[in-house]
Amino acid sequence: MTSLRVLRAFLVILGALVAVPTAAMDAPETSLRLFAEQTRAAPGQPVSLALAFDVKPGWHLYWKNPGDTGLEPKVRWEAPEGTTFGALEFPTPEDFTFAGFTNYGYTKSFNLLTSVVLPETATGTAEIMGRVEWLACDDKICVPEGGQVSLTLPISDEAAAPAQPDPYFAQVREALPLKTDWQAQAVLADGKLATQIAVPFEQGDIGALKLFPETGSLIVYEAEQDVQWVAPGLVQVSVKAQAPALPQGAVPAVLKAFPKGAGPAQGYGVSIVPGDFAPVATSASESAPALSSDVGAVSGLGLTASLPFA
Repeated sequence: MTSLRVLRAFLVILGALVAVPTAAMDAPETSLRLFAEQTRAAPGQPVSLALAFDVKPGWHLYWKNPGDTGLEPKVRWEAPEGTTFGALEFPTPEDFTFAGFTNYGYTKSFNLLTSVVLPETATGTAEIMGRVEWLACDDKICVPEGGQVSLTLPISDEAAAPAQPDPYFAQVREALPLKTDWQAQAVLADGKLATQIAVPFEQGDIGALKLFPETGSLIVYEAEQDVQWVAPGLVQVSVKAQAPALPQGAVPAVLKAFPKGAGPAQGYGVSIVPGDFAPVATSASESAPALSSDVGAVSGLGLTASLPFA
């Protein structure tokens, strides 16, 4: 069943790509820019960077685990020798359907956050260039897109930190899942993955919850997620499993919490490890709802560079 699903997903993406005319790259469905939080860089000190994706209405891009189909954005950096870059940090995802498949990603503009550290020997200016590739899809076709972004950072003995928090980067960070040390354990039982998470809020504080594992092929993405409060401060999320066994080691995931009233959802980064407990009975009536994007376009920018698309 799993292999059939993977094959179907591959054929959907392949068919969508073949259907795209060559001229589609001349009018990209997504534009991309690169921003730096500081106006200059000090050797050996991190400078925050944001890759800003402007997604046109009706189109979507993918999270690091795209779900049934799709490809996550990837970047290949070029910079002076000895320069290091941090891992890309993705905002809390949403889920949606494409050609009958459930995917994780973004239907609105979003940012990927990272950092760059120049070598101690760096002087003058540093050219930072990123070659970025991603897949943009609407409800009919997928377009493989890509291009390069770049900016030049003057090098100084002292980095120019913003006098006050940059509103652009503040919004970028607000869209990221909050890092936590919450205890999260999972077991496989009766074809379902049951994950119990110790949380600092109570059932009455939350409208709904949904779990997004970063590891692919672990759960059936289209299956409803059943949420049960085992005890005050202890919640269980159960969903049909795709994998026959739990992976070795910890599984990073995002627990997305929706408020009862108005306001945006909040993602929480958790690390799930194999547990040893008897799952509580599930109830379809308490399953989590589909998600909507909480990430919008932002402004108030620092260093910027536009890109030509090929």
